Amino acid sequence: MKQNEPKIIGITGEVGSGKSEVVKILAQNFKAHAIIADNVARQLCEKGHVSYELIVKKFGNNILLKNGEIDRSKLADIVFGNNELLSELNSYTHPYVKEAILKEVSDVKKKGVYNCIVIEAALLLEDGFQDICDELWYVYSDENIRRERLKTSRNYQEGKINSIMESQSSSSEFRDACDKIIVNNTNLNDVFWQIKNYLS
Repeated sequence: MKQNEPKIIGITGEVGSGKSEVVKILAQNFKAHAIIADNVARQLCEKGHVSYELIVKKFGNNILLKNGEIDRSKLADIVFGNNELLSELNSYTHPYVKEAILKEVSDVKKKGVYNCIVIEAALLLEDGFQDICDELWYVYSDENIRRERLKTSRNYQEGKINSIMESQSSSSEFRDACDKIIVNNTNLNDVFWQIKNYLS
């Protein structure tokens, strides 16, 4: 990292750990520019973008809504439990998401107005974002807390929660790969002070 360049922080962790809350605190309080990988992927899957074209070519027009956009829930049902199809779907999105994020990082650096750039992605490690980040932060929450959050905030059923959790990296893998840990088991004020401590 060159002098006066914003620090690039990768934010990752299991589903329901509160990654987006950590990103929000960084953006609102610590002059961070936030990049959410899911939002970038969603944009690339809209009509006229590269991932959209590849996905429709593979899965056909029956996955489209009346307005021509991809029905994300229908697509999710098709690939659910089929690792081969899921892997193929990921190949239509992940490389292009990374490319778009790299471009955004480059553009933000040129502006010179942010203290840091945060990239939030569940698959940060799998997609090789450690190559472009100065630090990786792991947002950790106890499993029972994450389960409760997913039930209340996303209305997920137990079966879906189990399936998602089984597909993700283990806590020890996240801990081994990341430089810092944010523990999100109590309240956001506690999270704020952990972040402040890491950035001071």
